Amino acid sequence: MHRLVVLTLALLASPTVLTHAPTSQVPRLQAVSAIQPTRVLDTRIGLGAPAGAVTPGKNVTLILPAAANAEASSIILNVTATEATANGWVKAWPCIDGVPDTSALNFTPGRTAANAVVVKLSAGGICLSTNVSVQLVADLQGWMIGTTDFTGIAPKRLLDTRITADPLLSNHERHLKVAGAGGVDATAKIAALNITVDRPGMAGYVVAYPCGQASNGSTVNFNAGEIVASLTMVALSPAGEVCIRSSVDQQLVVDVYGWSSGAGKVKVQSPSRLLDTRDVSNWAYGSAQTFNTIKLRVAGRGGVPNDADAALLTVTVANPKGDGFVTVWSCDQQRPTASTLNTWSDALRSNLTLVKLAASDGTACLYYQASNLTPTDLVVDAVGWTTGGPARPPATETGSVVLPGASGCVLSNVAFCDTFDEPQRNSATRSGDLDASVWGVSRTNTIVNFGQGQYNDWSSASLTGCGVAAITVTAPNDVRVCNGRVYEAVADNGGQSTLAMYPKQPFDVAGRTGTVVFDVSADSGGPHNAWPEFWWTDQPVPAPHGHLSAQAPFAQNSFGFSIADDNCGSNGTSVYEMMVTRNRVVESIPFTKTGCVTKGSATGGLNHFEVRIRQGGVEVWASDPGSTVVREIAVATVNMPLTRGVIWLEDVHYNACKDGFGIPQCNHTFAWDNVGFDGPTPYRDLTFDVQDASPTSLAYQVEAAATSVTAPGVYWLQTPTKVFVTMNWFPYEAAVPSVRVNGGAWHDTPWPFDAETFAWRTLAIPIDFADVRPGDNTIEFKFSGSSGTIVSNIDLILIAASPVP
Repeated sequence: MHRLVVLTLALLASPTVLTHAPTSQVPRLQAVSAIQPTRVLDTRIGLGAPAGAVTPGKNVTLILPAAANAEASSIILNVTATEATANGWVKAWPCIDGVPDTSALNFTPGRTAANAVVVKLSAGGICLSTNVSVQLVADLQGWMIGTTDFTGIAPKRLLDTRITADPLLSNHERHLKVAGAGGVDATAKIAALNITVDRPGMAGYVVAYPCGQASNGSTVNFNAGEIVASLTMVALSPAGEVCIRSSVDQQLVVDVYGWSSGAGKVKVQSPSRLLDTRDVSNWAYGSAQTFNTIKLRVAGRGGVPNDADAALLTVTVANPKGDGFVTVWSCDQQRPTASTLNTWSDALRSNLTLVKLAASDGTACLYYQASNLTPTDLVVDAVGWTTGGPARPPATETGSVVLPGASGCVLSNVAFCDTFDEPQRNSATRSGDLDASVWGVSRTNTIVNFGQGQYNDWSSASLTGCGVAAITVTAPNDVRVCNGRVYEAVADNGGQSTLAMYPKQPFDVAGRTGTVVFDVSADSGGPHNAWPEFWWTDQPVPAPHGHLSAQAPFAQNSFGFSIADDNCGSNGTSVYEMMVTRNRVVESIPFTKTGCVTKGSATGGLNHFEVRIRQGGVEVWASDPGSTVVREIAVATVNMPLTRGVIWLEDVHYNACKDGFGIPQCNHTFAWDNVGFDGPTPYRDLTFDVQDASPTSLAYQVEAAATSVTAPGVYWLQTPTKVFVTMNWFPYEAAVPSVRVNGGAWHDTPWPFDAETFAWRTLAIPIDFADVRPGDNTIEFKFSGSSGTIVSNIDLILIAASPVP
């Protein structure tokens, strides 16, 4: 049975002009130029357009760099629609032409949909529009120059069996005249067709191919009752026709986006299968696993010549069991910040991509990831190629699997490693671009005033490093992944702020010396500015420390240090202070500073840190920016209060807007990379965020009457050993809010801290697993004190609910 692969084209959204990078950053255009997929629009985070959903009646105009505008005749985009409010469509067309009747992409609420689009350029740019509110993402895949290789046209409808009352019957071959129809020249030999199936009665596939040539591939894959579109490039028969065949009876719509005489660099063929992970006779590696990369030989296989420069591939995902994505790119490049195809449970989806082939071996890489860590099957068909690549040795194998590497984490016995190759956004969490199945994020600020309605006020910040200019971001979009790093920005607005990130997998040093590694732009202006901190806590409590002062939340048992030394010269830094907490009582640790390193930069080289922890002490080693040579900078003897817990990377501000203290950093960006640790891999927790009350005032007010919030999409892959509701709260009196889940018993917690109030606290409250259910879970808080309180960074955490992949 053929399974469908969905090609994702990102649509530009919002009534604005999208401007790409300066011309100097764009490769010199060739007749056909396939580039590393480049994200040019994401309305969720304000990339290329103001942040916010695109709404009906407002067109988006895409303007390319000067070189592309001067030379390119058509561009290839991957357009993605997500967070739709209703069933809808996206249209893409040359702005100088009228709005077409045809759509480039169809979508439904609750699902992320994508499709490739080939659009003719015009003096007025490329326009996009939608009929319902939706977030749009666009990835630029390449462009074509002149008319020899490809002539883009305003989209025209060639076939609609709903109108002709002539549905395509199962296994019947339909001949469709293309040359000379719908604006296509009568001499055309190749056409770009968008093929849409409309609510078929059964799951199946459609394949488009040159009449008279057999095909073992597929073009569109679908489930019963869906509207699914997929772009393809197809050769025409001598009579100017394309043949279409379906595995089931269905209504079919075909739109044409352009054509070629066939005399240029673009060549197409009948779809030829290069990969089917279900076929054990030709693929020994099995299904695509989450976090793994398939390195697929393309050049010299399936009709693609050995000297092909790029390939047109239809990629299909079969039988996925969770929300996820597939990215396709050249194996000799870093994995890009772009997706080719988005998936969800049991979806059959396909998409077309133009991918540059690795120069040395003609390979394309496919990376798969699912939010619930499940595998899927991938199918790849070669539709065509572009000529002009280097000569290569003949193909000797179909491909291989590249396991998640730890080379960036510099560990010999890796238990966890994240190199932040691509954003893994989940809009229902506080984690920003981080993978929410792996990372949790929390934020606290001392800007709290009940009478003035200030409930953990969080200011917008200016983030640097993800482009040529600073970007204004609000939570959770203040955590961004780009250029192979994670960037996070905080504007403390005169308060004492903490942004804390942690991987949901424990680090264990029982009976050994364990090592944690991370890279960071350690450019603190001193201990009255902004600085990075490292923490290790026995429970995954949000914002577990805060800052090195009396007003810290204090995890139950923890160890940590700050990187904020002001005695290493203006360009140097080291460990500033070390602390532990035992049963929530903080202790300052005497330590010896043995060295300094030169400060890194969010837009330049990072400092590499190695934290070597044993039960009786700690060593901190670090490097100068960009160097691989580490040296010891601090050492301490300490009886650690824990042997297993989670690590935290924190951005801490201590009223950095205040003048007269070093280098003011009230608005500052830190960059992080290559976070990992060694040791055993016992389990991973599953954490489900309650979204912030608002992007600027994060906390919920809690009084005597119950306040209800929702932890969405709860699931577990194995029975958890414990369940917690975790939170930060800001008490005006020494009392803990009562908590219950899904109407179960109220959980009352005695005050476990010292007498300090008017300060953030952090806590994990045990919950009965019997109260938890799959799907959305209701969490209620009430507060018996006289003054009320606020609660922030709320999570429902299932301990050991997932095996480590």
